[in-house]
Amino acid sequence: MEYGDEFSSMRNHLANSYSYRKFSNAKFRYLKKNYSDNEDDELDDEYNSFDNDIYCCDCLFCKCPWLILPNTWCVKDACGIVCAFVTWFLVFFAEFVVIFVFILPKPFTIGAFVNTIIFNILAFLALTSHSFAMLSDPGAVPLGNATPENIESLSLVSGQIIYRCPRCISIKPLRAHHCSVCNRCIKKMDHHCPWINNCVGEENQKFFVLFTFYIFLISSHAIFLIITHTIECIDQDWLQCSSFSPAVTLVLIIFLGFESLLFGIFTLVMFCTQISAILSDETQIETLKNEEPKWLKKNKFTSLKSVFGSEFSIYWFCPFSKPNSKYFLSNSNKLMDV
Repeated sequence: MEYGDEFSSMRNHLANSYSYRKFSNAKFRYLKKNYSDNEDDELDDEYNSFDNDIYCCDCLFCKCPWLILPNTWCVKDACGIVCAFVTWFLVFFAEFVVIFVFILPKPFTIGAFVNTIIFNILAFLALTSHSFAMLSDPGAVPLGNATPENIESLSLVSGQIIYRCPRCISIKPLRAHHCSVCNRCIKKMDHHCPWINNCVGEENQKFFVLFTFYIFLISSHAIFLIITHTIECIDQDWLQCSSFSPAVTLVLIIFLGFESLLFGIFTLVMFCTQISAILSDETQIETLKNEEPKWLKKNKFTSLKSVFGSEFSIYWFCPFSKPNSKYFLSNSNKLMDV
């Protein structure tokens, strides 16, 4: 099978793309670590040519001061990084108001202690879920595997075709879509979310679902605390309900209430949308494109297990438990038959 100029031009496009440069950067890190004694000068020259790729953000106005750790998935998108920072800031703002306005100014009570524990646990789980959703590989298809050798090794039969991504130069599995922000094809891609600065795909959807779930819970808890604290402040004429002045206390409560209501509704909608998509075994992209299912749909419980990566247990709610890939049962790893 001859591929001619088409494959050569696609390979040249890959060599100039961000995804390939990131791959090459990792390659040079590995070579320098393992072969630096013999080829130190040569590797230094080549490695320095990819020096810009070690930064998390390469926008025109800034370069983020932290470096990307080896084997860490990090999308270099300025908008996504800002959204992720805003997410953390809003959670810490809520933490500040709850602790320093609602809890500490009051005498110690069992109720205040319980509310503090619950709010902090929910905040910790929300931020942990966000971190894993942001820094986990969502299911990227290997770069550059659409070589003539690999394609011929598939031993395709008559009537069977494959799709090849012209940007990644990759064999595109069924249900995979190319993300223009991540610059990669993502298996079972649902959508790209700027709030986690990442795609929601086969391997990190659990963390995104948990993130929306815990943000909704923390927002609901904050609204409950706002209502109870406001009633107490009204009874005390706003004089002894906070260590801040009545005006500052009122402003903080209003901002927290607006934040909690807005993000509570938003994450509830996202959570319900995700659960609906999981139960129907159809991603948002597939729904929006009105794609005709060419995969064998799983039943509702099997689909849930494929996302959370285990049989039903407490680990479904734990962001530290990484989904087991054997539960993916992914049709996205299969080629398309026609």
